[in-house]
Amino acid sequence: MILLHYGNVVPFNWNTRGYRCFYCGKEMKDCDLLKEHTIVSHKVIDLETFIPQRIISKDVPVKIDITQLGCIVCDIPLASIEDLIAHVVGIHGEEYDNSAGVCVFPFHLHKEILQCVLCEEKYDNFTSLMGHMYKKHMEQACICQICGQSYIDQVRLKRHISNSHVGHRCKFCGRIFDAFHHLEKHKEIIHGIQKSVECSLCSTTFVNQYQLKVHMGKVHNVEKYRLKCEHCPKICTTKGAMMLHVQSLHSDARFECDICDYKTGIKWMIKLHKRKHFGEKNYVCSICDKRFGRSSNLRAHMKVHTGEARGGQKAVKEVESDDGLDLAEMIPRPVLTSKDKRKIMRNNVLQVLLKSTIMPFRWLKSSYRCFYCYEIFQESSDLKNHQHVHIGDEIKEQAMNNYWDPVVYVDISNLSCKLCPENVTDLYELIDHLIAQHGVVYNKDVGICMVAFKLDNFTVYCLACGASFYTFGPLLHHTNKDHKGTSAILCDVCGQHFKDSNLLRLHVKTIHENMGLLCPECGEKFETRSKLKTHQKNQHDIDKKYKCLVCSLTFQSHYKRSRHMATEHKNRQEIKCLHCPKTFVFRSMMMTHLRDTHLKVRNHICGVCGWKAFNSNRLKNHMYKHSGEKNFKCEACDKAFTTRKIMRAHFARMHKSVQQPIITYEHTYVQQ
Repeated sequence: MILLHYGNVVPFNWNTRGYRCFYCGKEMKDCDLLKEHTIVSHKVIDLETFIPQRIISKDVPVKIDITQLGCIVCDIPLASIEDLIAHVVGIHGEEYDNSAGVCVFPFHLHKEILQCVLCEEKYDNFTSLMGHMYKKHMEQACICQICGQSYIDQVRLKRHISNSHVGHRCKFCGRIFDAFHHLEKHKEIIHGIQKSVECSLCSTTFVNQYQLKVHMGKVHNVEKYRLKCEHCPKICTTKGAMMLHVQSLHSDARFECDICDYKTGIKWMIKLHKRKHFGEKNYVCSICDKRFGRSSNLRAHMKVHTGEARGGQKAVKEVESDDGLDLAEMIPRPVLTSKDKRKIMRNNVLQVLLKSTIMPFRWLKSSYRCFYCYEIFQESSDLKNHQHVHIGDEIKEQAMNNYWDPVVYVDISNLSCKLCPENVTDLYELIDHLIAQHGVVYNKDVGICMVAFKLDNFTVYCLACGASFYTFGPLLHHTNKDHKGTSAILCDVCGQHFKDSNLLRLHVKTIHENMGLLCPECGEKFETRSKLKTHQKNQHDIDKKYKCLVCSLTFQSHYKRSRHMATEHKNRQEIKCLHCPKTFVFRSMMMTHLRDTHLKVRNHICGVCGWKAFNSNRLKNHMYKHSGEKNFKCEACDKAFTTRKIMRAHFARMHKSVQQPIITYEHTYVQQ
């Protein structure tokens, strides 16, 4: 109370959310705002009444800012808390009891680097500084008899002993681990218990919330998890990652390397950086003798060697039995978890990307996407020209660290090895060449991890069987269906491959378990239940499960009900085209109409005559002209035509008196 009465100090509280005003408890992120608020809003405080109510425990020192330290009464600047105490006792005659120990913690609050007032240690965050103050400059009553560290109460001492000296005990087998993540890994491998969180948008599962946030930001572009740096184009997933990025690259107060010009706002990054100068690589793989500067890099590297003992880094010794057999080969390998497989896959692909000229790419919604920046391209040539912008190994490493799919699509049109001039023809030959000639670490236990294509604007060919396609979408479908492609689960009945077991079960249920289904209305036979339901909806008006929310009418689809409510009840706003009078129920349909009719988007090109189509269905109908196929028959005279449009024109011209059969209109989204 004496220090607050005479000293020009700012008391404050602090928690994980930021600073708090000592008097009113208001939370603030900025220390300058805290100082201004305390000085302006709490000029007059009855300290004799307030202090006994605020300070309950004598073991918790009051945190004060002494940036502008001085005596308020005498208007004299002072250098330290000790000088203030001596001044108050000597000049103003106040009594100060030193037997209570440390009563205040002095700080110099700044936005950037925080320096300890009692020593010269610097920190980039207040949490680390507080831990330093308690550990180095305060002797507390509760002392750990094992390591000598002190704590303000018995609760924190017991927590320290439990975490640091007792460990984390497995409730299934009783084994103790020194870290919680070691216990979780033990439960996953030994007991088969794995915590997982599921993405609400695509049902993909992850082992922790951070990976889920990264996935939702990278894959689904959720704005909440895409935090853009104010100083550069960098995008981070969490506030902690953004703070680390800003402090390391854009902070004004920096730590400098005394050997080179490297600067950073984080002290411990200087120590890591200096290892590059001195060549310190103290972490050695006991299997391949490869050395690393960080233990985390070694742990990541060890995942490549799937035969090492769990929890250690000791290689299996090559011991031969009396029968001449290699006992190391007879020892069963541990089962790889999904996380281990993903790490091996990422390392495999990264090694090939760094040491060859293959071009990775993505395919989503009938468009090519850049593997590194997600930019969309309709032509493969534009994609190839664009990817020359992304130069350097760091962007490839970052892209693979954020990649979650089981395989990577790669273009091998211009395939070569970057390390030597030897000619290679395909992906498999390239991988064998890198392993044999350059010693690249590539683990084939998880497969090749890549699917190769030769992209072209006009015609793309299947590299396995030579089948040709006009666009990449049908080629990808063909690869997954007729070859192994990206899938690894096989149907035992027909041999078709699927990406996961759920798709396999759906395939078996719809294709193989419901053969020969009869329509109860007309007796027509269908090979799948889905085709039977489609027939019943279109021909017999059965299964109208979408009921109007206003009247009693039911409809076969959500779209038909929405169109009915918009036109009849006017309780749904119709979307009008900006260039013509047509209206639509859904915005996506209006955008399709806009691109097709007004913008004249024609991205599907005929490889024979160069004719351009809006979508793949129109291009497919156009190709009938070149192939001579006539799959559309007139039900009145059985004459065949190449397209449905020509068949309709024939029917209207030749069979006007005959009742026209029910034909689904091509553009059902247009409001006529």
